[in-house]
Amino acid sequence: MSLHRSVVAAALAATLLTAGCSDDSSADPTPVTAGPTTSVAPTTAAGIETTTTVAQAATSTTSVSPPVTKPLTTAPPSELLTEVTAAYDAAYADLLAATIAGDENSPALANHIAGAQLEQWREVIRGLKADGLSVRNDSASPEWRRVEAIDEVGARQVALDVCRVQRQETVDGAGVGSGAEGRPYRYRETLELVDGGWKWTGREWIDSSSDASDCASQ
Repeated sequence: MSLHRSVVAAALAATLLTAGCSDDSSADPTPVTAGPTTSVAPTTAAGIETTTTVAQAATSTTSVSPPVTKPLTTAPPSELLTEVTAAYDAAYADLLAATIAGDENSPALANHIAGAQLEQWREVIRGLKADGLSVRNDSASPEWRRVEAIDEVGARQVALDVCRVQRQETVDGAGVGSGAEGRPYRYRETLELVDGGWKWTGREWIDSSSDASDCASQ
């Protein structure tokens, strides 16, 4: 099983994708319910990258602190936010539906997803099937998403900072589910104007720690 698919299988509960940088056509997305396969480097609260050598780790007696939780914020209402968020939500819904159905050829995937990300998501769904896995909703788990910021990157490109908790879980060939992970993840989602409509083209995981999210809870 590839690293990409093993991440999906381990935690299908954080989000259906994770492309590297939003404008990187070679970035490799991760599934709707898994933590990303690519990420920014863990940082301190000040945003400065830190490193620890093997020797330091062996002699350190200080436990790692959880990331500082950012305050609960929501992007201010605007016509652009409404338009872009509607396309993003539609893309996510199509991706979840295709993943749960195990249909990487679903034509709906192309309605609101474009570029290399579209093809890579199809490969993720295909890979799940090859590994004997499927995806379903865990009805006992919560699900929410909050758009915290919107940035106009260019005339035809917008970035959303989004916190998400997913309720999907992976299911093995015996019908045993993994259970939804239930933790939030923070992503920077990129959408671009393609043929007159907004399409989801990239994602970057931007939590400051690989172990926990700095998303404020609902």
